[in-house]
Amino acid sequence: MQRGLSTLIAWVILTGSGFASPVSAADARWAGYLLDRSCAENCVNQGFGVDFASTHKKECALNESCSKAGYSILSKGQWFQLDKKGTEIAKKLLEKSKSDEGHFVVVTGVLNKNATQKGTEAASKKDAASNKSEIAVSTMREVEHQ
Repeated sequence: MQRGLSTLIAWVILTGSGFASPVSAADARWAGYLLDRSCAENCVNQGFGVDFASTHKKECALNESCSKAGYSILSKGQWFQLDKKGTEIAKKLLEKSKSDEGHFVVVTGVLNKNATQKGTEAASKKDAASNKSEIAVSTMREVEHQ
C-alpha cells in the first residue's frame, strides 16, 4: 500500500494530473511595471523609464482614453505589449488593486515568436515606440517591488 501511494504521488507530480494549472511548459515569466499602451508610448518618446513607470497612476491606467489601446509591461528595460486576454486581466487587476501607483506584476505567457525584438533601452525612440513584441498571457499577479 505504501509503495502504491508513493508511486501515485510521483505520477501526479510528474504529469501534473489532478492539478489545474493555467501555465504550460512553454510559458515564460516576465516581471515589470504595468502601464497602459498610450502612456507607455509617451514614456518611450519622452525618454522616461522605470522612474515614470514606478509612479504611473492607477487612475490614468484605467482612464478610457488611455486604456482603450491596451496594456504593456516594462521588464528589464524592454517593453512588451499584452495580448487581448492580458489586457482584460490587467484591467481587472488594476480595478482590484489597493495601490494607487506603480503596479509591479509578474506575467506568465508565451512571447509571440513572429514579433520583433525592439524596445530595449539601447534602441532608438522610434524603434521602441513601434515595439511589436506581444505576450500571450496565461496568468498575471501584482507583487510588492522594492
